[in-house]
Amino acid sequence: IKKLKLNSWNIEFCGNFVFISNSKNKKSLKNYLGVEFSIVKKLSYKIFHFVSSSKYVWNANWKICVENSIDEYHAPFLHQTTFKKTLKLNPKYHGTKNVMVVEMPQTEPYIKAIKKINTLFKTENADDNYSHALIFPLSTIASSSGKSFYLQRYVPLSENKTLITTEIYLPQLSKN
Repeated sequence: IKKLKLNSWNIEFCGNFVFISNSKNKKSLKNYLGVEFSIVKKLSYKIFHFVSSSKYVWNANWKICVENSIDEYHAPFLHQTTFKKTLKLNPKYHGTKNVMVVEMPQTEPYIKAIKKINTLFKTENADDNYSHALIFPLSTIASSSGKSFYLQRYVPLSENKTLITTEIYLPQLSKN
């Protein structure tokens, strides 16, 4: 009968984010995220309006997919119509064993253009950076100046297939 028992799970919160782990995991989420816990928590409160979601399968190992996502050096070269125009290739890194964060300054023309829409959002403490965080091993959170948010999850389907789910969010809209 013990073999028929369903797996049990730990459910923990970091702000508005819900994290689930196997009950055999004895490490708390706060210890797992370390000093980045408070940063992830603050970020969770900024994400407000769901915009869209997409799913796609890459014919690649999940580790390659995650590596591609967090490799900021490829962005200005391969994403010519977006990141090349918006990012300065001057990354700054911080993080812990389980959370890696890269922040990249945005170009002056992009900062100038984005300031025109500032009044649409309640974006307190927004900065002029693009940030991308890997929460090891399978999730990333990216943000451009706190005005848009991208959550991605990487689910291994097989050794060489990965399901990638991307969700796009906006911060709270201004009432003006």
